[in-house]
Amino acid sequence: AMQRRREPYYGFEHFEIATNHGDLVAGDYLLWARARTTDFDAMRDSANAIPDDRYSAPQARRTRIPEELYSSSYLAERTVAFLEPHAGSGQRQPFFLQMAFPDPHYPFTPPGRYWDMYDPEAVALPASFDADSPMMVARLKAVHREGMANREWHAPFAVDPREAREIIALTYGMISMIDDCVGAALDALKRLRLDDRTIIVFTSDHGDYMADHGIVLKGSMDFQPAINSEVQHRRSAISVVRAVRLAGESRRRGGIQPNNGVQGRDLLDPDLTPDSILIESDNPFGGPLAGAPARTRTLLTEGWRFSVHQNLEKGEMYDLATDLGEVRNLWNDPRYAARRAQLAERLLRRMMDFQENAPLQTGLS
Repeated sequence: AMQRRREPYYGFEHFEIATNHGDLVAGDYLLWARARTTDFDAMRDSANAIPDDRYSAPQARRTRIPEELYSSSYLAERTVAFLEPHAGSGQRQPFFLQMAFPDPHYPFTPPGRYWDMYDPEAVALPASFDADSPMMVARLKAVHREGMANREWHAPFAVDPREAREIIALTYGMISMIDDCVGAALDALKRLRLDDRTIIVFTSDHGDYMADHGIVLKGSMDFQPAINSEVQHRRSAISVVRAVRLAGESRRRGGIQPNNGVQGRDLLDPDLTPDSILIESDNPFGGPLAGAPARTRTLLTEGWRFSVHQNLEKGEMYDLATDLGEVRNLWNDPRYAARRAQLAERLLRRMMDFQENAPLQTGLS
């Protein structure tokens, strides 16, 4: 029998967990779904999928879970279930509420009408789909051609054009369902008259390659689709921002003083516009060529993406102003040797900036 963990949990006074992804989500969500139907477990996983010959992409299946029992609907229902009593109590006590959607993610299992909401034939492939650079991509494609790829696991894999279009279309379906569920939460905020004093942040932990360079999922290759997520502010769109700065902005809005060693400053501080972003990846599954664990360190600037991979001599350097698709790796190009040295130094300095400096030294011995 499943036993629930007691509060508090990582600082949350109350928490409800939805672990895993697609139609395999578990935790509190699973208890919730089982309480609503006696045969929920017969709706989940690939063995119970609805046959649909139109789709053949790896990790794509038409789930029997109806929309109202899917994990995204659970998030919306439980969010409203928190907001209504909070507003009805008349308290003006500030609250922090997090909706953490398991989607969009593999396996690709949007339920009900979201399954074929988008036509794969209408999906355009990325311009970089046939690119074989860098060498990690070339290896993934070679393993796929040789029939040796494991495409039912967590690591990135290569896809055929039809598979790519299916996966992108199904991902759009998952995103549309999230849009509807976030809309339900925003409608509740407005109906309960909480919208005028609630700060809303919509963000994500990462993207997906989505057939960029002909691969899907995510890993230690920092192509633009995997690392780009935009933070929308009521007055402006901030497109170059470290996720770590969300904590600083939340602190400022709540009037909380930062503690020593905390990372992240206010999003809208005009004196702190970042000229570069440090991305640190420690991949527990290992990279396509490197041994596990595989580490990658990337510097993203306004015009360049510079990446160094553990156990690989050749890194990546792309001029994003002329090569946004990242298909021309300039790492070994002698014409860009000075630029490579400059970016390497900037990467080193950014890594130093984010090194731990706690506990605070208060005296000298």
